[in-house]
Amino acid sequence: MATSWPQQTAWPTEVREHATHLSKYLQDALRCVEQAQDQPIPANLVKSMILGMASLVAKVINMADVRSISETLNIIQTQVKIEANITALTLYEIKDDMERTATKLRSSTRDSSSEDRFFSARVIRQRKPTEAMLPLSSDSTSHDVR
Repeated sequence: MATSWPQQTAWPTEVREHATHLSKYLQDALRCVEQAQDQPIPANLVKSMILGMASLVAKVINMADVRSISETLNIIQTQVKIEANITALTLYEIKDDMERTATKLRSSTRDSSSEDRFFSARVIRQRKPTEAMLPLSSDSTSHDVR
């Protein structure tokens, strides 16, 4: 009685699907080899198995290494954290500098205000005796100072 060998197949593109399909195909082929005992294995079946294994190996070789991707992501994450800390520190320094500048401006404004009051009071004190020496005109509210 002739053994019915698995049919040649087109191998899926996606790696996991390909591996699953190849595994099933190889299990079927192994069952057929065990049943056939001394019968020769058809060349097209052997070619199909070799082609399926070779293409799967090529796909696996060309896949990105998950460990290297993980390491790269960890490096990027660390760099982002460092940059975030630098940015936070810079913002803190800018805020601190702005607060110091605002304090200096308030102090300077207070000092200027005090000086203005001092000089205004001094001018008023000096002006009062001068006004007293001016003759009174008919309009007591206006003084003609030339």
